[in-house]
Amino acid sequence: MEWFIGFWILVGIFVGWCWYSKEKSSSSDMKMEQKSGVLPKGSFGWPLIGETLDFIAAGYTSQPVSFMEKRRSL
Repeated sequence: MEWFIGFWILVGIFVGWCWYSKEKSSSSDMKMEQKSGVLPKGSFGWPLIGETLDFIAAGYTSQPVSFMEKRRSL
């Protein structure tokens, strides 16, 4: 009976190792895409601050929808 438990522990370790190596290789593939110059659309502003300030400022203008329209056109 002890060998049965040991077998399932080894199976679990093997499956976990396969999953970890797959995730590691897929994340390294993503890093290669980022290094190749492929960037998503957007601005290079500060995260949360840059776009948030533009959004709040657009709310005080006569056409607050222009902020969303400009983002959809990108």
